[in-house]
Amino acid sequence: MRPHQIFGTGPGLVLVAGGATTAQACWGPFSRDLAERFTVVLAEIPGGCTDSSGLDQVADQLAATVDQTGLQRFDLAAVSLGCALAVRVAVRHPHRVGALALVGGFSSSDSRVRLTIGLLRRLLDGPPDALADFALLVSFGADYLNRRRALMPQLAAALTAPPNSRDHFDLALAVDILPDLLRIQARTLVIGLAQDYLATPAHTRMIASAVPRARTTWLDSGHFVTIERPRELLERLLGFLLGQVHDAIPRHSTPELRNDR
Repeated sequence: MRPHQIFGTGPGLVLVAGGATTAQACWGPFSRDLAERFTVVLAEIPGGCTDSSGLDQVADQLAATVDQTGLQRFDLAAVSLGCALAVRVAVRHPHRVGALALVGGFSSSDSRVRLTIGLLRRLLDGPPDALADFALLVSFGADYLNRRRALMPQLAAALTAPPNSRDHFDLALAVDILPDLLRIQARTLVIGLAQDYLATPAHTRMIASAVPRARTTWLDSGHFVTIERPRELLERLLGFLLGQVHDAIPRHSTPELRNDR
């Protein structure tokens, strides 16, 4: 398992990366800001984890890593496929997890997710530029891409698939955390991404409706929100973790989403 990065001081906060990326690429934009208030553990799903039993093992390994910091309790924040790992940690170690933030996650792979992941998986064996172009399409919102046309090469480089990407794609196709969502005891914020074409707003609503007492808030962003809207995401996370969330809405409410651009 890839060594976790641990830095900062204060209450424990585990940041879990999404699939087909690294913890540094995913959370690096503002993990140092969070480390000013928390002991931050950067975590990612390792290669070889392709099913539910593997996810259980990784969840227990992650909890053991936090043990090394001397912290008995910690909060969790996760994006995309990392939400599956965070949920599994929260369910398997309920007395240790105080708060849980799930960003752009999905509880299981619906037809759209399966089509998208299946194509990404096939493109791993194809021309690198084709994989990069498709990754850009599903990772960022239309508004962001239109404003960053000159930066397309740099954005594509940031999406370079690590060696364990194929295993991550297999896990995404196999994951089903809906039964686990019903068992979450931690205080939970579900953050939906209005321009997410992979984990669409319907997934956010499904997760929020399943987690007991979950709150929901929205960002006008595509899937890779830690690059597209880092400042706004940081504000929402800090507000939630510090108990100062004012813009979260009840789980059954949904803002007008601009998801058709």
